[in-house]
Amino acid sequence: MEKSKNLKRWIYISIITAALVIFALWLFLQEDSRQKAVLKTSDTEVVNAENGQENAAEIYVHITGAVNNPGVIKLAQGSRLIDAIEKLGGLAENADTDSVNLASVLEDEDKIHIYTKDETAETGVGSASAASGTGRVNINTASLEDLKTLPGIGDAIGKSIIDYREKNGAFRSLEDLKEVDRIGDKVFEKLKDSITL
Repeated sequence: MEKSKNLKRWIYISIITAALVIFALWLFLQEDSRQKAVLKTSDTEVVNAENGQENAAEIYVHITGAVNNPGVIKLAQGSRLIDAIEKLGGLAENADTDSVNLASVLEDEDKIHIYTKDETAETGVGSASAASGTGRVNINTASLEDLKTLPGIGDAIGKSIIDYREKNGAFRSLEDLKEVDRIGDKVFEKLKDSITL
């Protein structure tokens, strides 16, 4: 009788112990799968963030004129005009390299025309030195094409400079250029050695 009671007690204890062990294993496996789900989610977020940074670091520019394959090209932010020209197959034989600053840093939506030697000879536009006797571009008299020879200046900013001139009159100091839309301290620093009044 006593043996029977002891046997039943051991059976109950064994069943309860086994149930507790199974429950503990189930909890452990649930926690493990939850952690894997969190890791997968955070990995996805990291990949998405990296993709977002990649997209933010790309610019599109339009190069026309005396290049072998003119057109719109995608470049890394901070690329220079020479990088774009090389990706478009290089300069055409009759390109006038004096009409542009090949070292200028490009910005998204820039459109730059590379003049041929015939074009600059016929029209006199496109040459930065033609804008002033110092070899600098005169921001009060320069055409859009002359302005676009400046580092970081494309169609949009060039038009803004001309619009500002037409609305407010001639620039009285080089620093007045900072009042034009999209020209802050950083852009002005790139320009100040290439411009004059």
